[in-house]
Amino acid sequence: TEPFQNMGAQLLREAATKTNDNAGDGTTTAIVLAQSMIQKGFKFINSGAQSVLVKKGILKASQKVIEQILEKSKPISTQEEISNIATLSSGSKEIGEIIVSAINKVTKKGIISIGESKGLETELEVVEGMQYDKGYLSSIFVNKLTNMSVEFERTLILVTDHKINNINEINHLLEEVKAKSQPLLIIANSFDNDVINILALNKFHGILNIAATEAPGFGDNQKELLKDIAILTKANFISKDLDMQLQNIKIEDLGQIKKVII
Repeated sequence: TEPFQNMGAQLLREAATKTNDNAGDGTTTAIVLAQSMIQKGFKFINSGAQSVLVKKGILKASQKVIEQILEKSKPISTQEEISNIATLSSGSKEIGEIIVSAINKVTKKGIISIGESKGLETELEVVEGMQYDKGYLSSIFVNKLTNMSVEFERTLILVTDHKINNINEINHLLEEVKAKSQPLLIIANSFDNDVINILALNKFHGILNIAATEAPGFGDNQKELLKDIAILTKANFISKDLDMQLQNIKIEDLGQIKKVII
């Protein structure tokens, strides 16, 4: 029936999306494997097998497959190997060479993203700094209407894993920032809607040049990413684990960024 078909489609879509988020590729493989596991799983269940045991069997088999892949995989290290794989994946020798050049510039620990060019040339652009996948929490923060972005220079930054529930928690800090006449970016675990509305009103009336985004990642991964941002910007990470309270933040706890684009 249609509801069950939609449920199956949503399940496959989620499998493909998670694979793409984690690996950046492999969506077709994920869908083919998911479809096969679903079909074979239902076959066993319809034959009388317990669904819990079928699930355990799938997880056990998955672990074995992962072990085999890791055992038989060959790490790439030479320029030639990287070039061959980049050319094969992109379908273009020119793009393959650009990817190799990008890896050489940012190293294997760097982040490489590929997008459609607005011009006729294929170009390599190296951006120093850090990027994460979270946007501004109110369109009122926007100050570049041509591309609906927030762009600040010489920006102060607050980095915390707290949820900011009440504007009074950071009001004293906002007053100090206002006196310095510098933009402020707040990165927090989350914000109460009223807090965002008040920050947006301050921006709208020209009281503060401010923007807010939620922290990237989840759980322990989020904490590590926030620590990285704090180190990069020379900010003090206002951490719940260390019992650091928002009410006690000082202007000296803020980091500074040369340029911010949201």
